[in-house]
Amino acid sequence: RLEPPATLPVPLPAALVDTDTDQPNPSETAHFDWALSGPVTVLDNGGQLLRWPNITQLMELDSFGLVAFDPAGDAAPDARLQQHPRFQYVPQALLGDGQPATLHACLDAGYNSTLAPLPAEQLPPRLQQATMVLTHIPVQTHKLDALDGLDRMDWLVLDERHDSLAVLENGASTLEHTLLIHVGLHFTPVYQRQTSLAEIMHWAARHGFAFHSLTNMQHQQAMPKRDDLPHQPEGSALERAAVLLLPDAARLAALDDAQRLKLAFVLDTVYGIHDVAYDLLQQVGTELGTTYLQARGYFDRRRGGPSAQTLSGIRAALRQGQLANQIQTIKQLAASHIKDAQVQRVQAELALWQGRSYYAIPHIKQAMELAPDDLGIRLSSIEILLGAGLWWEAHRDAQALLDVEPDHAAVQKLAARALAAQPRPQNKDVQNALQALQNLADDATATHSMALTLSIQGRLLSHLQDTERALACHEQAVQAAQDTHPWEQAHAQYLHACTLHAVGQPDAACEVLWAAAAVMPVSPITAQAQRRQQAWLEQATLAKHHKLATLHKQIALLRTEHKDSMITGSYGLLPQGFEAIRLAGVRPTVARLQAYQLEDWLPAHAHALDVRAGQGMLLLGLADKLARGTGLDTSAFTIHLCQTVADHLEASHIALEDQLFARYPHKKRFDLILACGVHSDATLTPAEIGQKLYQLAKNDGIVLLESRGTGSTEQVESGFTAKAHKIAGEGFEVVRTSHVCDDGRNKRMFMILQRR
Repeated sequence: RLEPPATLPVPLPAALVDTDTDQPNPSETAHFDWALSGPVTVLDNGGQLLRWPNITQLMELDSFGLVAFDPAGDAAPDARLQQHPRFQYVPQALLGDGQPATLHACLDAGYNSTLAPLPAEQLPPRLQQATMVLTHIPVQTHKLDALDGLDRMDWLVLDERHDSLAVLENGASTLEHTLLIHVGLHFTPVYQRQTSLAEIMHWAARHGFAFHSLTNMQHQQAMPKRDDLPHQPEGSALERAAVLLLPDAARLAALDDAQRLKLAFVLDTVYGIHDVAYDLLQQVGTELGTTYLQARGYFDRRRGGPSAQTLSGIRAALRQGQLANQIQTIKQLAASHIKDAQVQRVQAELALWQGRSYYAIPHIKQAMELAPDDLGIRLSSIEILLGAGLWWEAHRDAQALLDVEPDHAAVQKLAARALAAQPRPQNKDVQNALQALQNLADDATATHSMALTLSIQGRLLSHLQDTERALACHEQAVQAAQDTHPWEQAHAQYLHACTLHAVGQPDAACEVLWAAAAVMPVSPITAQAQRRQQAWLEQATLAKHHKLATLHKQIALLRTEHKDSMITGSYGLLPQGFEAIRLAGVRPTVARLQAYQLEDWLPAHAHALDVRAGQGMLLLGLADKLARGTGLDTSAFTIHLCQTVADHLEASHIALEDQLFARYPHKKRFDLILACGVHSDATLTPAEIGQKLYQLAKNDGIVLLESRGTGSTEQVESGFTAKAHKIAGEGFEVVRTSHVCDDGRNKRMFMILQRR
C-alpha cells in the first residue's frame, strides 16, 4: 500500500458532534406556555372552519372564540362544538355589503355559492354538472362594520364561494386591529364576479395588510387518467388556495405583546408557520423565542427524520442478527428520508451485516457527506472498513478521528481495534493504544463493551509477543461475552482464535475458530472463520486437522469449479452446514436433527430418502442410523460435494441422485422420507404430493415436512399448515408438530407424519 488510501475521502471538520450519546433532544425537555391574555376571536364567513377536521380540537384548547356564518346551513357543527361556550353558529346568513343575496344551491353542495356559476360552456367539463343550479335561496348579508357586540376581531376567514371583496370593503373599521385574514380564492374560473388575487392584493395595500403566503393549495390533473399507469403524475394546475394576509411592517411594529402572542399562536397552531411566530415571540422576549424554537425541535439534530430511539433500536437489532426483521423498516425509512444521513448510515450497516461491503461503503460515504460532523457516522465508517477487510483505510481514518477526539472512549477503542487489525503495527503505537484501553478499563463511568476491550487488548499484546497476557485477556473476554448477544460472543471467540494463530498455536486456533463460527450460524463472523479455516488447518499439527484440511481443500476446488452454478446463502455460506466436518452453512445439520428427534421413529437398518437433499447433510448426519440414504438433487456441485463428504466420513451408503421428486419412480419404499419444503413444489398439488409420499413410504414409515423460512423469528410461512394437512390426508397421521429456528433467523414449523 504505497499511496495514501482514499476509500472515504470526506474531510474531517474541526469539531464533531456525538449524536449517539447526546442528552435528550431539547424539544423533549422544553415546555412552552402561550399565556394568552384572552381568547382569539374568529369570524368564519361561509362555514369553512366548520369543515376543518380539527376544529373541535382547536376550540377545546379554550383559546378561540368562534362565530360561524353558514348561509346554506349544510356545515352544521357537531354536538361537542355546539356546547362550547365561545361558539356561535349563524345559519342562513352571511357577511357582505348588507344587501339581500341569492344562494345558488348546486348539484354538488361544495359549489353552493352566492355568486352565480358561469355558463356550462365556459366551465371545464369536470365542473359542468357539479355547478348545475338546483334551486335559489334568499340570504341576507351583513356588513362587518355593522355587527352588534363585536368589540374586536383577531382572525377573519373568508370562503371562496362568496363575495370576499364586499366583506373587506364593508369591514375596514373592524379590520383595523385584525391580526390575520384568510381569503379563499378560486384560480380556475367558476363563478361570475369571483374575487381575484389582484383585487385582494389591491385592497390589502390600501388597508395596512401585506400578502404573506398561499396555503391549502389544491391542484387538478391536467392529463386524462391512464389505467395502464400504476402511478399517475401529480396534478399541477392550481384550482384553489387561500391567501394569508398579515399586518404590514408598520402595523406589525405597532402591535402590543398580547397581540403578538395571539398572532404567533394562530400561525403556529393552525398553519404550522414557525418563522413568523418566532419573530413575533422574540419581540415579546428573547428567551421566549428561544424556548419556542426548542419546543418545536429546531435545536434537535434529528428534527425531520426518524427518532434517535428508532435508529438505535434498528442498529441494535442488526447487531443481534435480526436482519430480515429490519429490512422492510429500513427500506421505508430510505424511501421517506432520502437525504437523511442517519438513514444512510443504517443502510450501510445493514449492507455490511448482509456481507455486502460494496454497498455499505457508498452508503456510509453519502452519510458522511450529508453530516460530516457526526461522530457516530464516522465511527460506523471505520467499523465498515474493518468489516470489509480494509484495515489500512480503517487505521488511517481512526488515527485522524483520534486527533480530533483524543479523549472520546469509543474513538480510543475503535482506533485500538483498527491498530490491532494491522499485520505488523509499530510497538510504540501498540503500547499507546494499550495504555488508552487501560484508562478506559479504570473509568467507572465508561459504557464500552468489556468483552471487546479485552479482546483488543489481547490482539495488541500478541503483537508485542506477550503471549501469556494476551491469551489471559482473551479468556477473560470470552467469559465476559457469555451474557451478551451472540455477535459479541462470536467476535470474542474469533479474535481469540486470531491471537492463538499469531502466537504459534494453530491447532488451538482451529478449535476456537470453529467455536466462533458455531455461535451464530449466519453472520459475518462465521463467514470470516470459514475463509480462514482452510489455511489454518493446513498449518496445524494434529492428524484430524490434516484430514479436515484435505477435505476443505477439495470443497474449495469444487466451489471454484462450479462457481457459476453453485447456490450460496448469506455471506457466501453454503445452504447446509455440518458440524462433524467443520463446514459452516446457513442451516447447521446437528441443530436441525436434534430438533426433529427422528431417531425416535427409526427402525434398525432404516432406509431414508431426502426428496430435496441439497448437499445431503441431513442424510450424512443420520448416517450411523441408516442402512441406506438416498438424496434427490439436480445440482452437480451438491452431488459432488455430498460424495466428497461421504468419502471423507467413509459413509458409502449415502449418495445423491440427479433426479427430481416429481419424476422419482416408486420402485422402492422407505422408512424415512425427508420432505422439507416439498409442499411448495409448483408441479404438484398438495394431494398429489401426499399420494406420491404414500407410495414411497413403508407401512408405519415416517415423513418429515417443514415450512420455508420467512425471515422472521416470530412468524412461520403462511399457508404451510393447510398444505401439510392436505398432504397428511392422503394416508398419514400427524404424530408430532413443533418448531425450529436453527439458523437464528427463521422460525420454521415442522410436522412428522406416519403412514397408516
